[in-house]
Amino acid sequence: MMISARRISLMAVAVLAASAAAYSAYWWWGAGKMDETVSGWINDWRRAGYRIDYSEKTVGGFPWTVRIRLVQPALADPAGAWSWSGGNLDLSAEPWAPTTYKLSAEGNHEAVMPIAGRLVPMQATAGKAEGTAEFDLDGRLRQADITLENVDGTAPALNADLKIDRATMTLTQPARPAREHQDEEAAIDLLVQGLRLPAALSGPLGRDVTHTSLRARLLGPFPRTDMRGALEIWRDAGGTLDVPWLSMEWGPTKLRAEGTMALDDLLRPSAAFEAKVAGLSGTLDALVAANLIKPDAARLAGVGLMLFARTPPGGGEPELAVPLSALDGQVYLGPIKMGRVPPVLPPEKAAVAPPPAPVTAESLPAPGSTD
Repeated sequence: MMISARRISLMAVAVLAASAAAYSAYWWWGAGKMDETVSGWINDWRRAGYRIDYSEKTVGGFPWTVRIRLVQPALADPAGAWSWSGGNLDLSAEPWAPTTYKLSAEGNHEAVMPIAGRLVPMQATAGKAEGTAEFDLDGRLRQADITLENVDGTAPALNADLKIDRATMTLTQPARPAREHQDEEAAIDLLVQGLRLPAALSGPLGRDVTHTSLRARLLGPFPRTDMRGALEIWRDAGGTLDVPWLSMEWGPTKLRAEGTMALDDLLRPSAAFEAKVAGLSGTLDALVAANLIKPDAARLAGVGLMLFARTPPGGGEPELAVPLSALDGQVYLGPIKMGRVPPVLPPEKAAVAPPPAPVTAESLPAPGSTD
């Protein structure tokens, strides 16, 4: 028995209509589940004390993605150690890959960040602010990637500006959180290109950091609480930051290093690194210009250092192996004091946002200050 072409066409239309209806139902079900998941995250962080606000939440993206938009989002640390707000924050996922989220942050950004031991209000724009986040089936974050491009930041109270051409960060977490101080809590890969520092933070090597790359492992439990409390608990439990790779080109100085970092009682970084430094002549000139060493001492040091410098196996500028350390709020390259390193967070009495008193440029250490 022959089936007419008209009947075949009707059957095809019926199948397509049923498929479209089924997919639409699946999309709406997935959108509801994603909305439920995002709301659950927000409630979890709010229960932990974080302030999370937004003026509106919308769901869209049909048919190929599920997109949740938070309009005018704001996020703040429970103890006021930092805060951030922006224009729109979009979270989207493909219906067939519901555990992988894409993030995009549009518009201008405002933040209060700890800088040189003070809380400083900042504004910033970014040509690109995107990322992805992958979760396991239990909802635990496996990996997050963030990309920023063409960042322009200002701190009006300091008359300071900061620029970044491009920055990428990848954060990965093991299947289980750390329980002991030697367990890995997270791994971080960071690359920053074209960083221009505020003048007050530039130090003897200048404002321009051509590139910085870092690979680090956060060892020890890091609890979900306010930043100060988390850092103190992590520190007191013996937590450390293992850095198997650090590379930096700052002004005339090219540095490669590996080592370990922790926090002292005042939440200042304490570090011990084995470093290899190139660009020795330019570095000594910069230290002389900053009055950190005298010209005669620099000339003698230059002659002596070049005797111990070695050309890398692959060629390039001679490198000098030298210890790089941070102790009691000071940074040392070998025996030379390079400057101050402030606490990661301001003193507790100042840990509110916005800061209780106006911050001025005079509040920050002068370039090359070694007090």
